[in-house]
Amino acid sequence: MPDWQKGVKQAQMGSDFVKVDPTAKVPVIPTQIDFDLPDNASLLFGPMSRFRIKGIFQKQAAATEEWANVPVADAEKMLLAPLWFEMLLKEVSVFHNNYRIASSSELRHIVPFTDAYLLHNMETKAKTLLCPQPCHPAYCLPEVNGKWATDQQAWKDYAKEALAGKAISFDFTPLFLFPFYQGANYMTDGEVPRILPAPAMGRIQIRFAFTDSQDHIFRKATGNTANYRFAFTEFSLMLEEARLSNAFAKQLENSKRLLPFPGVTRIQLVEPVPDASTTYRTRFQDIYLPESLFIFCLNKTVASGTYKFSSGVTTTVFTPHNIQSIDLSFDGKRFSLREPHMGNILNDALDSKQLFDHWANPPFGVHQDLSKLTFKAIKEAGKNTPFPHVYLSLITGSNRERLIPALDDGTCVNRKADLEVNFKFTDANSPANVIYVIYAIYTDVNVIYDPKNRHFSSPYLQYMN
Repeated sequence: MPDWQKGVKQAQMGSDFVKVDPTAKVPVIPTQIDFDLPDNASLLFGPMSRFRIKGIFQKQAAATEEWANVPVADAEKMLLAPLWFEMLLKEVSVFHNNYRIASSSELRHIVPFTDAYLLHNMETKAKTLLCPQPCHPAYCLPEVNGKWATDQQAWKDYAKEALAGKAISFDFTPLFLFPFYQGANYMTDGEVPRILPAPAMGRIQIRFAFTDSQDHIFRKATGNTANYRFAFTEFSLMLEEARLSNAFAKQLENSKRLLPFPGVTRIQLVEPVPDASTTYRTRFQDIYLPESLFIFCLNKTVASGTYKFSSGVTTTVFTPHNIQSIDLSFDGKRFSLREPHMGNILNDALDSKQLFDHWANPPFGVHQDLSKLTFKAIKEAGKNTPFPHVYLSLITGSNRERLIPALDDGTCVNRKADLEVNFKFTDANSPANVIYVIYAIYTDVNVIYDPKNRHFSSPYLQYMN
């Protein structure tokens, strides 16, 4: 029989949707925007809790001071950077009582490139819920086997939505940002996001820091002397506040149990590999065995924050990496003693394993769009896509049990140690003027709240514990 008629015994009685304005008025070109989360109700982080952005693309003709709306015809002589909005962000931070809640360790300038890969390949249901509007920057990306240029259909299609000569508005939820994006797959993995008992926690603040200029996201054709900008007209936060039964609200307020939040932890190495190297060695120091490694290559100016899409000539998002194989060791013990092994990424016999790993244990835990997850796209480490990369899955199944180094008895999973990564490059050697980005990834829990001490910590980041 139906069991829904609980009445006052229900934990959640309903919810209210509230709009939260930033602490200061948003200028046309902001440098910083802060939000204070309300602390008078527990918060729910389903599809109604997200940021809302409105604005319009404008142009300023040479030798004039007036700004006019950009017509779609300008798409033939101007190109936006892939995932342009995130390219405007220096950093998005969450603070609890004035100290930063960190669930990952990575350089802020690299995040837009990583997120471009994830959003490009994300399973369509999750992406539709996360980015519902056609003008959303997540659709400002190349096709799976295409280039990013003004003559490409992917750019033409997006330009019709974003450069329509009128204001656009879109939702924005930064990937893996606690508490807005919980778990690896947005609202589609069967898990309900954990409630945030705000009244018992104290002040929580969200801060958006922007780049000093917007010039770097616009690549102009030869002869185009106009200036461009995205003029903000609104930046707000929508939240869903839970109306709880008195008994459950009191239980939340008085609970002393640890509250873990599911999410993705990203620990990053950025390596300026010398030009024309044949081999290279680096290591993650004092970490737990990760679930996987994700490796790609970028222009070296990205790490310093001086990269400009406007002055570049590349038509891909990641740079070709020229990696032939990867050899791994944990606590001084190699994972493989024979070849071929999982690090022989250009071995034809392992292409099928790469395809399976991207499907069964996808990068960063984010389910992939199967229409893009093709053998051709995976072959030779993504060489024929805009995102050439190396992906190594280090688990044995869906329960996240780790692969164990060949001479270890399995006790290594209980301790931290150094994870050594050895590169061997193709005959072309390592490219010039690049950095290599290496991620160690965990996808179970990324933030833990201790109500007894009113303190947030990370199970994987040493400085957060």
